[in-house]
Amino acid sequence: MQISFKTEELRDYHLIPAKALIRYGPTAAKRLAMRFADLRALQNASELVAFGAEECAFDGLHALKVPVAEYCSLVIVANHPKKKELAINWASVTRVKVVTIGRHDEQG
Repeated sequence: MQISFKTEELRDYHLIPAKALIRYGPTAAKRLAMRFADLRALQNASELVAFGAEECAFDGLHALKVPVAEYCSLVIVANHPKKKELAINWASVTRVKVVTIGRHDEQG
C-alpha cells in the first residue's frame, strides 16, 4: 500500500526512527517501524485485520485503529475516500493516510 501522513511530525516518526524512539520508547518505536513496513507490504487495508486492526472513527471519517504495542496504536484512514459518509470497503483501499499515532492513555 501507499502511505501518506497527516502531518510532518507523523512522517518523521517513520523516516527518522530516533524521533519515534524518543517519543514512544524502544519497544513501541521498533514495532512502529515494523508496522510501517507491514503497511507498505500489504495489498489493501483489509489485510490489517490480521494485525488486530479495528474500525473506528477519526474526525468524522471511517478509520482503522492498528495496534503497535501494548500501550500504543496508530490510526489510518483511506487517503482518498470516494464518499466520506458511506462505509469503507477496506479491501479496495490501497492508499492510506496515518492520521495519529498515540499512547492509549492519550487517545481519549
